[in-house]
Amino acid sequence: MSSPRTKDPVTVGPGRWPSHLLDDLAEILSDRRGVYLSLGPKAAVMSVKWPEAFAFGESMFVAWDRMTPRKRAVALLDWIQRAAEYCRDPKIRQSWTRDMAV
Repeated sequence: MSSPRTKDPVTVGPGRWPSHLLDDLAEILSDRRGVYLSLGPKAAVMSVKWPEAFAFGESMFVAWDRMTPRKRAVALLDWIQRAAEYCRDPKIRQSWTRDMAV
């Protein structure tokens, strides 16, 4: 299987997906977190939550409606990266662990 065409060299994980993207998605989907993703023609919403607690969320309405499909794809990948960074934050992990122990 060939790797995806990119301008920058990238490490490719299983199949054809860049390993950093797989790592970010795995982080978001770990520790019993749930992900809500709605990508419509006029708006987009992404949220990550732990059982019983909201964790991370962003939405776009007017800007999303005016974006090209390519810019929407970039925005989605940026969301995934920011959500993973949020979930990796030691303060967030500590807070979540403490809340789940109660």
